[in-house]
Amino acid sequence: MAQNKIVGLIVDDHPLFRTGLKNVLLKMHIFQKIHEAKDGVDALNKINEIPIDLVFMDVDMPNMNGVEATKQISVLAPHIKIIAITMFCEPKYVLEMLKSNVAAYLVKDSPPTEITRAIQLVLQGDQYYSSKVQDIIVNSAKDNDNIGKEVAITAMQKEVLVLLCNQYSTNEIVEKLNIARNTVNRHRQELLDRTQAKNLAGLVIYALKHKIIQL
Repeated sequence: MAQNKIVGLIVDDHPLFRTGLKNVLLKMHIFQKIHEAKDGVDALNKINEIPIDLVFMDVDMPNMNGVEATKQISVLAPHIKIIAITMFCEPKYVLEMLKSNVAAYLVKDSPPTEITRAIQLVLQGDQYYSSKVQDIIVNSAKDNDNIGKEVAITAMQKEVLVLLCNQYSTNEIVEKLNIARNTVNRHRQELLDRTQAKNLAGLVIYALKHKIIQL
């Protein structure tokens, strides 16, 4: 996906927020076009009509909320990357969105630098969670008794796991560990397979439960 060809979609029921976020995104000079949708139903209609690469999804909206819209987009157009950006950081919302495999989760008071960082990581195939979301993941790890038993992983996989949990991008892991990008991707997939985690959030919970990383 060439960065100068990205087409974005902002899904939010507040016109002022859509306008403000759109202005922030356009200053990054990586979007060819940014469309807007007022709710999940509107977003699905847009996606059926327009090629979209990246969606910025609110959670609490009328007609169809962000959780349901994300689930449907994941089925309808699994190539589309979705970044949740919302005021709602209640655990039930966060965990539902993470189960739907959003690529990033931001809060609406995130500074432009954090939004830029999240976009960069998502476009590289990585994930990003704001600090408030990380806190919820940590608390979920404390309360979650359904994490799989500890599995055997190599020393290199453990190094990769620690860096992933600390939100290093694939490119940063390549540079830090002096290994090939394909090797990082292979280790990530093997970690997901062995731990039975579905995404980065699952890896973080696994690493916390088994004391591979500290709170």
